[in-house]
Amino acid sequence: IKTTKYNIITFLPKNLAEQFRRLFNVFWLIQCVISLIPSIAAYSAVTTIMGLVIVLVISMLKDGYEDYRRYVSDKEANTQPVYVFRDGKFEMIFAENLLVGDIVRVEKNQVFPADMVMVSSSDPSGITFVETSNLDGERNLKRMYALDHTKSLQDEASLLNLQGEIFVEKPNPYLYEFTGQWKMLHDSHPSHDLRAMFPISVENVCLRGARLKKTSWAVGIVVYAGMESKLAKNSSAARTKFSTMDKTLNFCIAMLFVFLTILSLALMGGSYAVAPSTNNYFYLQNASQSSQNLFLNFFTNLMLLNTFIPLSLMVTLEVSIFLQSFFMQWDDDLWSEERGNMRVLTSNLNSELGIIEYVFCDKTGTLTKNQMVFKGCSVYGRVFSEVMDGQLAEAMGSQETTPQLQRSLLTFMEALTICNDVVPEISKDIDSTLDLASSDPTTFVSSSPDEIGLVEVSMSALVIILDDNGRTIEYKVLHVIEFTPERRRMSVLIQRKDGTRMLLSKGADMAMLPLCKDNTDAAVLEKMMKVMKTSFCLFPFCRPFRPYEFIAFETSFLRTSSLFDRRKEEVARLYDTLERDLTCHGVTAVEDKLQEEVPETVQYLIRAGMHVWILTGDKLQTALTIAYSSSIISSDMALSVIDSSTWEELEQELRRAREEPPGPQGKALVIGGAALALAQTRAEEELVALCQACTVIVCARCAPVQKAQVVDLVIRKLNKVSLAVGDGGNDVPMILAANVGIGIMGNEGMQAARSSDFAIGEFRHLKKLLAVHGRHSCLRTSELIKYSFFKNICFCSPQVVYFFYTLFSSTTIYSAWIILGFNIIFTGLPPFALAIFEKDLTHDVISLYPELYCTSDRKQPLSLWSFFVWELQAFLQGVVLTLGIIYSMASFQTAPYVEDGKVASADGVGMLLAEAVVWAVTLKIIVFLRHWTIITHVCIWLSLFAFYMVLLILNTFF
Repeated sequence: IKTTKYNIITFLPKNLAEQFRRLFNVFWLIQCVISLIPSIAAYSAVTTIMGLVIVLVISMLKDGYEDYRRYVSDKEANTQPVYVFRDGKFEMIFAENLLVGDIVRVEKNQVFPADMVMVSSSDPSGITFVETSNLDGERNLKRMYALDHTKSLQDEASLLNLQGEIFVEKPNPYLYEFTGQWKMLHDSHPSHDLRAMFPISVENVCLRGARLKKTSWAVGIVVYAGMESKLAKNSSAARTKFSTMDKTLNFCIAMLFVFLTILSLALMGGSYAVAPSTNNYFYLQNASQSSQNLFLNFFTNLMLLNTFIPLSLMVTLEVSIFLQSFFMQWDDDLWSEERGNMRVLTSNLNSELGIIEYVFCDKTGTLTKNQMVFKGCSVYGRVFSEVMDGQLAEAMGSQETTPQLQRSLLTFMEALTICNDVVPEISKDIDSTLDLASSDPTTFVSSSPDEIGLVEVSMSALVIILDDNGRTIEYKVLHVIEFTPERRRMSVLIQRKDGTRMLLSKGADMAMLPLCKDNTDAAVLEKMMKVMKTSFCLFPFCRPFRPYEFIAFETSFLRTSSLFDRRKEEVARLYDTLERDLTCHGVTAVEDKLQEEVPETVQYLIRAGMHVWILTGDKLQTALTIAYSSSIISSDMALSVIDSSTWEELEQELRRAREEPPGPQGKALVIGGAALALAQTRAEEELVALCQACTVIVCARCAPVQKAQVVDLVIRKLNKVSLAVGDGGNDVPMILAANVGIGIMGNEGMQAARSSDFAIGEFRHLKKLLAVHGRHSCLRTSELIKYSFFKNICFCSPQVVYFFYTLFSSTTIYSAWIILGFNIIFTGLPPFALAIFEKDLTHDVISLYPELYCTSDRKQPLSLWSFFVWELQAFLQGVVLTLGIIYSMASFQTAPYVEDGKVASADGVGMLLAEAVVWAVTLKIIVFLRHWTIITHVCIWLSLFAFYMVLLILNTFF
């Protein structure tokens, strides 16, 4: 795992390259080169070069510190212990030393360190349960299977005989696809033919980042490790992000540089015009109209005016935003009991938090806790809201219940109880058997948490024993059609005790509605949906299965499952012919618990002017229901759903969505991953236009790379400032792609937090992070930049006036000590107080009125117009101060005396001007500040005191 941007070798060149992307540093590099030429230099080269070096070193220290924190986090992950089978036993090594071909043992609740083909597990049948929330956002457990010819290898001795060759496709980012072959050698398994070939499918592979659950141990062979794993292929390399403030500052500096160039050329022209008259002054007799002298004069003028762009700005900016980050991390409101304080990993993006326009959220673990709560069910039109209180049992035994309802209730319960992947968890050794007669509660394992609550049965081999009102009913499971993301349903073919066969199917509404045997059933189902008014519904369906159908299906399945090419497609087509003409008997309702204050936080963000999108790897129906429960989508929005997989269907759905009139609160679009990928490939402009017309977008079934592509689309096409927030490894690509990446430190691990710019404990912390800290950081940083230029332009503009009094001879008005001390001593501390403590509104006021987040210029926090007004004021103030002081002293020719007998000189004028400018820029910040603290007072008054102490020293000793 590597999330750092630098290493020991690349740190210096790469960091310097990043820093010189700022025109500020480029400008001062030019000044350093000029200062090295004696005939041009107006100041000491050492002073100019050391100033730039200090700026670069401070930035390096900050960037190095932040990257070192990433390195420590990476090191912690890379040194996790992994048990590898070598020399007949399992030995511990570090995860970073894992190689392709290693046999690895993973214990319960551990994360798989690489992509592994499963050899065996603690379950003799080879079943392995994994949680893939770190990959696709789904917390539901998934069943994986060890290979049939290796699942019996349960101990170290048997693993010694494991030999063979595994052939796999090239590394790719597709989480749900895998094609491979195992070429088994004769000596490794005598029961197989020589060099027998066995297919390996995605069901036999556990991916890096998945967590082993409800299984004591699992053994696998590494096929993809490190950066070749599917998780790594779905991640992007760490990149350097530049804030909108940095880009605007670059533009402002470019404009100032153009202005200084034009001004220097104009002053050079003045020198050319007055050159003939300089012969009257012996100290100007070297002046001439030669091109060489004019060339030297231009660069000398440029160097005299270089303080228009303050060298101290970057030091002040880097240190202040670094200190801002500590105030964020010390905020008790952003503290989580389970995860501690929030973390700032990229402090130069502090100001970007105040101008967010688009927020992209993951669902599982970010908005929800993934704790499914059973809400009720509806069977044949009758609603049961408290199943656990015995309503269903009473209905099944009541004489008032109609025969049709009783049959529907029985079939309904059969579907819920049998059509699932629930198995009892054996906590003892693998040879233990399940005692059905025991009074001890049995722990069940399932890939879906809501199914566990529906099942109070015991399962053994292929026979399920169900307790139904005291009678024992046996069902034989003939075939299981597993749930897949593409199918969005599960089916089970069973045989009852009387010999009748039945197909039981269960899934989400969008997957089950098209399978109804007639339109009447579909209408009943839609009515049930409205009656339940729930977050998520499961529909149990069934149909009788005739004997000849089963024989035909069994024959077809044996043929298609033995195929190597197109096996997946052929089996899917066979299942589609099986799951048809189904009858619905009811609907269950479950609800996924949201994290604390999610609806309130979402509503605050929307009222603050942000567009909130959901990008999730979960299925479309689940994403839609969470969007409703989290208040991202409301009933007052016109809803369009696009989930087509062909271009013809997509074209029609896009047209319908565009033509759909908005509701009172706008339009909402829900789009599936396949449709999204197709639209991005063939209809990107139409997709962008539709997104702009919608208030809310929900993207379901998104692969990690797709999430990043959606974020990139908004940044690239709409030119909007985006934020991505997630908690799992599958969210890392979009976190890296967004202008600002927020990682939630949670149960999914720390990969998202390590790759993020800011790491928080809970989604609700986003509210204060953006509205308070982000807004204040944006305000403080923009005003720091404007004020830093203000004081320097006010200080430097007298030099422009002075050119006219010195026949454009490129003479400085200030002494070297005054120039050196202005930014460091006289005016160095007040900008820090402004950048760290200034605020226009209190936290409470901002929390009550989200609209205040929109009051700033959303596109450019550092408004070009306000920057121009500030700096024009500074220039004019400097000119007025200069003319006022010069004319107040009558003229240089009269040489008036001062009290100690010394005559007024250019140095005296410079001292008076410096004093006037220091007071002018100090009064500016005094009038401008809206929030005063003790530190603010100390910074301002200490600076003034230091100025007069320096003047006293200069007058006494120089």
